[in-house]
Amino acid sequence: LERPIQSERELKFIRNAFLLEDILQVMPEDLPKVVESIEVDDLIIALKPASNALRKAFFDALPEKASLTLQEQIEFLMPKSIRAAEAAQERVLKKVKSLIRSGEVKLQQGH
Repeated sequence: LERPIQSERELKFIRNAFLLEDILQVMPEDLPKVVESIEVDDLIIALKPASNALRKAFFDALPEKASLTLQEQIEFLMPKSIRAAEAAQERVLKKVKSLIRSGEVKLQQGH
């Protein structure tokens, strides 16, 4: 199988991204694909300590009912250890990198 050609920014993201906030660089219309590819528990744990901007991006990528459910689950999740949150975030980033590598998800231009 031939892989799609990656832009320089996408290659940099794949190699270097380690902050969950970097997901904000993904094209907004591709975020639903990202959400679908992530285990719900990982998403909840990873987003608990995330910025409001990143949470909003994920909430906006979901249908309203699913978005409200996710918001409630994050709100009522008991605090997890930093190690658990980092592990969940790493799994989320690994999935995003995989989607970029396969060409299923693109990064915004000029970010």
